[in-house]
Amino acid sequence: MSTLQNMTRKIRLVMADDHELFRDGFAGMFVNNPEFELLDTAPDGRFLLALVEKYRPDVVLTDIQMGTHNGFEVTRKIVKLYPGTPVIALSMFDDSFNIMEMLRAGACGYLVKNARKETVMEAIRAANRGENYYCQTASSRLSALIAKGQYSPGQEPTHDFSETEQKIIQLLCEENNNEEIAEKIFTSPSNVKRLRAIIMEKAGVKTTMALVLYAVKNGLVNWQRVD
Repeated sequence: MSTLQNMTRKIRLVMADDHELFRDGFAGMFVNNPEFELLDTAPDGRFLLALVEKYRPDVVLTDIQMGTHNGFEVTRKIVKLYPGTPVIALSMFDDSFNIMEMLRAGACGYLVKNARKETVMEAIRAANRGENYYCQTASSRLSALIAKGQYSPGQEPTHDFSETEQKIIQLLCEENNNEEIAEKIFTSPSNVKRLRAIIMEKAGVKTTMALVLYAVKNGLVNWQRVD
């Protein structure tokens, strides 16, 4: 494929929702869209899996509460059967349990169904780039969950983080800034900044929210249901 073709290639999507009206409305966003192509929609997780197998899309969007193969189940299967295929959750609810369970299932994003069209499209772009995207309400919920959790020393981190680095990860997840972290671990803010850069390089992330998601996915923090 030529460079020009690569530049103009549309992001190919499939999505699932058990409400026909929502599927139709969602599809309407992508009619004659030069950037995205909605290949097909499914009424439940079982049909969604068939679509993923058929099309091998760039991004998958799925409702959570569906009769056959709910969003948790189908996300786990997609992540296992088609590694590297990003999944974004769609939900009427922004409760902590659904957000965390979809994250644990392997979703890279979470959107509430009343999200603006521009937000949906930005989430799809981020997922296609291999990035995480959580809408503002979901991000706030996630931060609240982690703030109420505690670091679990029994969990083995994916990378070889030092004890100090692990402590900084925990404090970042609890929404502490560099100055607050420096005070708590008895060092300077400039040293915290240096260590944050090392941590993010090890984790392969570029933003604090991405590091938070990484920490949860890899068992570096625990969570509690707070709803």
